[in-house]
Amino acid sequence: MNIELEYPKIEIGLQDTPPITHTTYPSIGIAAEQVANCLTAIRGVGAVAINRHIVATENYQSWQTVGAFALLALTDMEGRLARWGRKLQHKDEDVSRPVQSYIDHLTDKGLVDGTMAAIASRERNNGNTAYANAIAVATGITIARDVATTADRVAADIQGIDTRAQESGKQKAIKQYLAVGFALSPLAKPAIGKTAAAIGLGHSTHESIKSGWSLHQYFSNQRKNRQ
Repeated sequence: MNIELEYPKIEIGLQDTPPITHTTYPSIGIAAEQVANCLTAIRGVGAVAINRHIVATENYQSWQTVGAFALLALTDMEGRLARWGRKLQHKDEDVSRPVQSYIDHLTDKGLVDGTMAAIASRERNNGNTAYANAIAVATGITIARDVATTADRVAADIQGIDTRAQESGKQKAIKQYLAVGFALSPLAKPAIGKTAAAIGLGHSTHESIKSGWSLHQYFSNQRKNRQ
């Protein structure tokens, strides 16, 4: 007599491990967006800190100051991280900009404009009046441009126009970071260095105006197309 014994089947595998599917993407997206928000907050706090440091320090031009500014400038990449996170969450950005994007925009301006204003103030206290005046003029023009551009962006956003950053704006930001970084370095201590820094900041201000005008023209064309 043949007796057949049946043993329970034991399957060893990864059946109990949930696969990464499209349903898990929103969780990753939320985490990415939160990290981006933290980087924005760091840049905002850092902008205030570096401004206070420059105003309070007579010999503020050092590689340590440049390094601190560079680290804050690098947090500007959080915009890409936030957009990637929102994409994973299937959030639509074609019509409206999230509040975080405006905060990101303002902290960018605060870092550059605030640092330029601090340099002008410190240099005036150091007795370098001509250099301070040149930086102050560039700062005033840049702030006026940023206020006008932000107002234009808000108006376009209300009208449902895509207000995400243009390529010209990204290039402008890089030039501004480089110009301000040079002005913070020991290379800008001698007279020839100050002249180079003033020229660099003047050029970045000119590029900033061009970028703002380009953005305004884009918004104007979009408004005409909607009529």
